[in-house]
Amino acid sequence: MILISSLCVGSAALFILVAVSVSISVTEIKTIDDNVSLTLLFASTESVKKYHAPVVISIICIPVIALFRFHDRIAHAFSWFVLSFLPSMTLRPLCFLIALYVIWVLTGSLSAKIAMIIQLSVIVVIASAQFVLLRSKIKKRIEDDSAEHEQSLWLRTAIPLLIITVFTQYFPELSIIIIGTDLPLDKIAIYNASYRTALLIGFVYNSVSAAIVPKVSQLYAKGDVLGMQRYITRATQLNFFLSMLGIGIFAFSGEFLLAFFGKEFIAGYSALLILSLAQLFVAGVGPVAILLNITGHQDKCLYAFSASIVLALLLEWYLVPEFGLIGAAMMVLFVMIFWSLWLHFLVKRYLDIHASIFSFLVVRN
Repeated sequence: MILISSLCVGSAALFILVAVSVSISVTEIKTIDDNVSLTLLFASTESVKKYHAPVVISIICIPVIALFRFHDRIAHAFSWFVLSFLPSMTLRPLCFLIALYVIWVLTGSLSAKIAMIIQLSVIVVIASAQFVLLRSKIKKRIEDDSAEHEQSLWLRTAIPLLIITVFTQYFPELSIIIIGTDLPLDKIAIYNASYRTALLIGFVYNSVSAAIVPKVSQLYAKGDVLGMQRYITRATQLNFFLSMLGIGIFAFSGEFLLAFFGKEFIAGYSALLILSLAQLFVAGVGPVAILLNITGHQDKCLYAFSASIVLALLLEWYLVPEFGLIGAAMMVLFVMIFWSLWLHFLVKRYLDIHASIFSFLVVRN
């Protein structure tokens, strides 16, 4: 089902690519004996044609990444954290960066097409190795290989989680799409570099939050609300203070870090600090989205994220044309504050859990 759905998404993306990149113009009209002959010219503009190859390669990546992520989640469910996070979170980006550096040293140049070819190759190799190891471990863990299929339940659960994942894990990509019409390409590149750097804080948050999922699931299954509260409190405190440390590092060395992308990227320093504050706020609110997901309340998140999309579009319409790069970063900050507070309210209402950094007051009482 994952393979088929990802192939459908890829096919739709290819169709959209062709539709938006091809311009149709009338080159000749002839009238012969009351019959009209029309000659049409189909052509792609140079600015769009330039990005055809890397976009097509990125679309080819979709099914591979979908299966890659699926295997990540299976390993995570068994608490095989090394197999779950090491291939996708560490080996893939590390091998990609090393390969880019080697190509740049050998040839002295890089292009989006070459980068995407390297990305696809790295993903295929690492995903294949992960699949072989995962299959071997599952065979040792599960003796009875008979299967029961609950596809309708799976789909009812997966569709809300898909929307949640867009916001909690792929919001950087979503924000680039939103601001893409109002920022020039060089500014988008600076914004992207600033956001990726700020996500180093989010990496710590996501790692800690992912690590607590099995334990929180066990406590919830036992009905141990107090145990959940204590566990979440410690996780939130760890996330928050590590995020504070990250912001301190960025405040003193942010320009130095951005300079690795190029001197022109130093202009993203202010955006980097604003985007880091967004990560700090999410860490301070706690792993609210995860709590709702693993306790069967994922549907409650849809209203929050639907409203967040509307808010993001409205903020982009005003902030980005007016303030440029800073406006884009402010848009992200306001949207993340909005949905984090909404989800925090839902966790308190449906789980009676205080997930924020101030939850230690509740536990002490």
